[in-house]
Amino acid sequence: KKTQDDLEQLILKLLAEAEGDVLKDDSLNETLDQSKKTGGECQERMAIADKAMAEIDGVRETLRPVATRASILYFVVADLAKIDPMYQYSLEFFV
Repeated sequence: KKTQDDLEQLILKLLAEAEGDVLKDDSLNETLDQSKKTGGECQERMAIADKAMAEIDGVRETLRPVATRASILYFVVADLAKIDPMYQYSLEFFV
């Protein structure tokens, strides 16, 4: 993204400084070609990233019920000491 922004700034600078026919300016044409290639590469990477994010979201939603049950289990065990003080000590304490 930063590279593309830098190229856009360079293109704007070259267009502002261009005198006469802009089609004959070699550095501007090279910069435009490089920008086109970079844009295509960025689009490919963004498509790959979107696909990966969709896969991650799918896995996250699959594991959400497990996380819910684990949190319930944790808080039940944590609150056992309120029922009976015996539950706040480990088995080794009593042996």
